[in-house]
Amino acid sequence: MDLMISTYLFPLDEVDRHRPQHLEFLASREAKGLLVGAGRREPPVGGVVLLDVETEDEARAVMAADPYVAAGVAGYEPIGWTPARGPLSDRALIEQARKENEAG
Repeated sequence: MDLMISTYLFPLDEVDRHRPQHLEFLASREAKGLLVGAGRREPPVGGVVLLDVETEDEARAVMAADPYVAAGVAGYEPIGWTPARGPLSDRALIEQARKENEAG
């Protein structure tokens, strides 16, 4: 999994002009099983997107299609993440075991 931390590069009113398209983009990634969760940071200086992908490169590729990125109003920084506690941790452990079995 990867956390994609966005930072707004323009004032919020300019960012919000692209918000409907951004939310449609996120919904489409959720429908494909790539998006685990997303939301705006507080204060609203950017956002956080949690992606169910294998690599940082995949995370970057997914978010490169975000309308915020296309419009140049936000940039993303990836942070690899493996949940150790909470509801997502069981899934992460299953995925880790799967990868280890595939590796031999």
